[in-house]
Amino acid sequence: MTISPKPMMPRDSYNAPIPALRARNGGAKKGTAGSSSTRIGPFESGTAVISIYAPADIRYEVGGDSIVAVLATSHLLAAGERLVVALRPTDTHIAIIRVGDADVAVDVSELE
Repeated sequence: MTISPKPMMPRDSYNAPIPALRARNGGAKKGTAGSSSTRIGPFESGTAVISIYAPADIRYEVGGDSIVAVLATSHLLAAGERLVVALRPTDTHIAIIRVGDADVAVDVSELE
């Protein structure tokens, strides 16, 4: 019987392991943040972490299949930033809404 070696985590300058996640195969999702809230999802069962990217400012909320993003109160993702978000077991979707006048393409990756 052959035993495969454990995968090695990357290490920092103090030789401490750096926790690393990878994009789940088939876990890339796209949506458009428009003038009203739209949802991206559902996420694969068991997804605990997602990455969000948008080239322009958007507001977002994570939650179930009826979650809504609200321009005045939802979380801000600034233009060009990538954000990693931990999900609760009940979080199956992300709601998005644009901040400016133009629609914004939003990329969401399920991480594992």
